[in-house]
Amino acid sequence: MLLVGAIAPMLEVATTMGGSFVALNLLFSGSTIIPSVISWYWRWVLYITPTRWGNVIFTSTQTDNRYELPCTLYRTYPFCLLHPTLSLGQAFLKYYELQAGGKRLVLAFGVIVAYILVLIYLAYLAYSKVRIQETASAIPRQKQYVRGPNNVEQAENGGTRAPGRWTCKLSVKPVTLSFHQLRFTRRDARSSFEQVVLDNVSGYAKPGTMLAIAGGTRSGKATLLNCIAGRLPPGKLEGDVSLNGLKLDRLAICRISGFAEKLEAHQQYLTVRESLEFSANLRLGKQISADDKARHVTEVLELLGLSAMSNQLVGNLKLVTARIQETRRKLTIAVELAVNPGILFLEDPTAQLDGTSSREILRLLQSVALSGRTIISMLDHPSGEALSVFNDVLVLAIGGHTAYFGAVGWNCKQVLHYFTSVPSSPPYNEQWNPVTYILEALGGGIKERKPLHDFSQLYQSSPLHQANAEVLERLLKQQPDPELKNISSRYAASFKTQAAMVFLRNQRFLWRNVTYTLRRLLGTILVALVMGTLYLNISVEKLLFMTSASLFPYIQLIMISGLTANNVIPQLGTDRLVYYRENRARMYSPMLYPLSWAIAEVPYLLLGTLAFVGIGNGLANLAVDSVSAFVQYWIGLFLFTLAVTYFGIFVTLLFPNSLLAMTVSSISTSVWVASSGVSIPRYNIQFYKWLYWINPYQYAVNILTTTAFYCDTGTPACNACTIGASCPGCKCKRLVDLEKKLVQIYGPVFSQFIRASFVWERLSKARVLEKHRIGKDFLALAFMVLLFAVLAIVSFARLKHNRNFRAKLRRKKLRSMVAACLDNCERRGLTYGKKYYKISRDMGAIWRCLSLTRISLQRDRAFTNFNAVTFFGNLGQVELLPVISALLSP
Repeated sequence: MLLVGAIAPMLEVATTMGGSFVALNLLFSGSTIIPSVISWYWRWVLYITPTRWGNVIFTSTQTDNRYELPCTLYRTYPFCLLHPTLSLGQAFLKYYELQAGGKRLVLAFGVIVAYILVLIYLAYLAYSKVRIQETASAIPRQKQYVRGPNNVEQAENGGTRAPGRWTCKLSVKPVTLSFHQLRFTRRDARSSFEQVVLDNVSGYAKPGTMLAIAGGTRSGKATLLNCIAGRLPPGKLEGDVSLNGLKLDRLAICRISGFAEKLEAHQQYLTVRESLEFSANLRLGKQISADDKARHVTEVLELLGLSAMSNQLVGNLKLVTARIQETRRKLTIAVELAVNPGILFLEDPTAQLDGTSSREILRLLQSVALSGRTIISMLDHPSGEALSVFNDVLVLAIGGHTAYFGAVGWNCKQVLHYFTSVPSSPPYNEQWNPVTYILEALGGGIKERKPLHDFSQLYQSSPLHQANAEVLERLLKQQPDPELKNISSRYAASFKTQAAMVFLRNQRFLWRNVTYTLRRLLGTILVALVMGTLYLNISVEKLLFMTSASLFPYIQLIMISGLTANNVIPQLGTDRLVYYRENRARMYSPMLYPLSWAIAEVPYLLLGTLAFVGIGNGLANLAVDSVSAFVQYWIGLFLFTLAVTYFGIFVTLLFPNSLLAMTVSSISTSVWVASSGVSIPRYNIQFYKWLYWINPYQYAVNILTTTAFYCDTGTPACNACTIGASCPGCKCKRLVDLEKKLVQIYGPVFSQFIRASFVWERLSKARVLEKHRIGKDFLALAFMVLLFAVLAIVSFARLKHNRNFRAKLRRKKLRSMVAACLDNCERRGLTYGKKYYKISRDMGAIWRCLSLTRISLQRDRAFTNFNAVTFFGNLGQVELLPVISALLSP
């Protein structure tokens, strides 16, 4: 697998290659098809397959000289019938061609060692020479669009237009948002610490204006944005948030607002226009016609300069423009503007952008605000130029206190005047960044320090606060908007529209995802060709050939399971981030997402299984005697494939990440294969027999093997048939070589009284196959398909750990590391007080103390903050309670 990891450009390809490698090793291991049965053109593969030699070593060492009883006592075993003079162990080894003498045993070990060395060397070459593209993608490459004379400037400058008001054909709902004395706290369930994130924060934003929320580290600006946008994080919120006089309502704010998240999660296999149309059709009201929605999408594309690339796949945007980060940010904003919001929330829209891109994004937001919309954005350490674009700014101090709420002014003149007018404030240099000066004054700059003043108290006693309080009082007494008050439906679109849009998107995903769909189909055809030529026109009238042919359906099930169940997991795992964003926006019912995946897979699985059966069974001449047998075999294989695919979808949605889901899926498949009644017959399964009855493999094995080999041996002609005699009236196949052996053993006289050895009778007794069970087996597989589909839907709709798993895992790790860190430091000189951690050693001693816990303080942002407060604060007494509370918060 080291070699696969070196040459595979992505997880999907690595999964396919690794699964194919394991499947081919299983196929040529000598266990599923006896070597002497293999045609000459495939026999060379046996000598280079490590599992074949490993099977020889293991079986010979475990069997030889251990089973010394004579075969005459076990004539029911096929290997004892063919080799009655040998012991039980020797007959088994000879029958399956697993003998390993002295030289052959050395050869087996030598082949395996050589195989390992060759793979290591190839992996070394691959890691040294192979250079995989930085963003290897399964997205089909499109032609790079040609920049015509009318779009050269638009393509180079990201669609830059002269600043102005955005003229939108759809009417805009003006929204005034106000929040009054917000206090947000959260408590750790394992401790008594209660962290105050926001404390007495008030403000408002009116239509046509832009409000910025700024502050230093641990000021709660991101929490404030989520609270006023209706996306309440875990904790307790006190105070009021109103929209046009209506108290905060989740349905109302989702219907009239957009939220451009910092996480730019978009479906890679949709075009830019399709992404906007998906959002518009699901979130615009039913009263808006389809033509108006399409025109609105076009207007948004023109506003953001995305028209020239509107037909490009989102995953191929890097081929269209060099400013990929700016383009993706525009796409995130465009998806939200497509719903014609009255108010737009943004999470730091200028993050990770250069100056030119930041100016372009802010210019576009200005145009949106001039159209009568309200813009509220959180900014993380912006430049003075960026902040000057906003009309108002709410500056938060450490601890979530309001330090300033008012106008920004040109080049931040008004906000700077407020902070520089405070007595004993340091003078401001015109060459400085105004935001840096403000954050340093608040103690929340790059190097945290004690604030120069208590700006929260200064603001509370300022005339600016009194003026803002009067405005907030009027807004609080405002009559609720009846249009917002009457919103009762959870989703803007009807269930029919939701289902149509989600199903269409998933079909586009599968159709355009050539690495997943085409490679899976080609892999199925390739495996079918290998198996078909390996079992080419195999005769079942000889015992060795019958033993190998009877395992053909069993190997088919293992192969197709590996090609489907594990391949769907990484696809669904990477697409969930898109769903999380859409779910927070209340686009569609959660049950539609897994349901659409389940339905979208059906046509591809039908085609894949048809190719598998048509090619593989056609070449092997199994279950192709009649159309009914072929269709029955195909439907049985299709239901099994659908069941294991839905199981893969279920475990993907049940577990928080794809790697864990693939591990569980692989373990479950191994258990199913072991308890399917093939390697261990049903009557020999003991305490875990319940696994046999909940095993889709055993139902499928019974259907496929019975369909391929069943023959009615209960007819009068077959009942009268004896070994060695010709029976023209009986069409059922017989084991010719076994009958000849029985005639030699019992003689021609007694052979006349022994029933003929039919292939079906011998196989059904050895494998406990039952013809009358086929109907029930079909129902059992159909029930499992339905069960796994329902479990997938329920898991997706009910389990919440997927969304917050990474954060929970990170917090759990932080808790244990902080606890170990503090305990270690306390033993070496840090004593805990009720409110303070008193430092009684020098800086070097503290650093050595923390280093003993083997914590890399630079790798985690939270620990970097903890490091800054501890080591760059004042020696003597450092107030660590808020920091520890933040780290230990749930």
